[in-house]
Amino acid sequence: MSKSKKQSKKQSKKSNLRTHIKKYEEKFTEKELYNINKNFLVNSKSILKMEKEILYSNGFFTKNEGNNMYVNFDQLSMTSFDFAVKMIYLLAPCLAAVLIQLYKENTEEMSNIIKKNFRRLTVYFDINTDLSGDVMIQMKLLKYILNENIFPRYKVLPIKKIINTLEDLILYRNLLSHQVHKKHDYEKQKKKSKLRKRSDFHKKHKIRNFNVVKSYISKVQYIINELYKHRKSLNFTFNASIFNRYFILLETIKTNIDYLCLMRERRKQMEMLIKDEDELVDIASSTLDFLKKSLHNKSKKKKMDTARNIVNIITTRMESDAVFKKHFDDKITNKKCKAYCKSL
Repeated sequence: MSKSKKQSKKQSKKSNLRTHIKKYEEKFTEKELYNINKNFLVNSKSILKMEKEILYSNGFFTKNEGNNMYVNFDQLSMTSFDFAVKMIYLLAPCLAAVLIQLYKENTEEMSNIIKKNFRRLTVYFDINTDLSGDVMIQMKLLKYILNENIFPRYKVLPIKKIINTLEDLILYRNLLSHQVHKKHDYEKQKKKSKLRKRSDFHKKHKIRNFNVVKSYISKVQYIINELYKHRKSLNFTFNASIFNRYFILLETIKTNIDYLCLMRERRKQMEMLIKDEDELVDIASSTLDFLKKSLHNKSKKKKMDTARNIVNIITTRMESDAVFKKHFDDKITNKKCKAYCKSL
């Protein structure tokens, strides 16, 4: 076989594996499907990821590790730090499923490993609950299990690469938990006059740099994909579709990070490009004209996309009660909603 054919076959195999984990349809009950279809703020086709519409961040439906449906209405209200934390915690349900099965199959051995090597964590560590919740413990425990070759069937995994990836993620998780990004933010403010370009700050900042966050998302996806690919050899007895769900959600986070970068750049550029108040008003007017034209488009799909996005992302942020009172009387006024928020 020629070198080019071998390379093509290798690429095809890699592509098939990647496509395989993405080939997944979330399952919903009849009641959940009813709630999805009657939710006019989010496109019913936006399952795990967003359908492209008029505005970015138009929401999507998914399920959590407890298999309960939830709606993410406006993920672009999050920051790069929020997404960095989120992507680490999306690994937790996948590792939990693996470790809980190992614990059930080898209770005494797993208990001894935890007591011997993670004693300082057991001060506030409940083995019956934290294996399914604490991602830092999960990553350290899996790393130890692989490093010591404790369970023979796990030799099918690319152990060295997974251990290195886990080490990278553990270090990154420490940066997040110790609020290291605030130190870099302060340094930027202190040395503002010395910075030649705005991009210099983002390039050196591991949590504010969107590309760095995306690279760590890829590391999380790598671990999830490897566990999924070898699920049969590893004899997983749980529903392995949990890997599909969180792999796809991580793809969605990557897309949202791209949107955040685009929005940030547009704002900074407009900050410099808008010369006076008249131009500001003209841009606002052009934006409203575009949305109004889209809202009255002959295409029902485009009309509904626009209406859905405006109400979901813009109407909910309005300070005035005028629109809410017109359509819903006093049901969702500022006063009523604030009172509810205080009561939580």
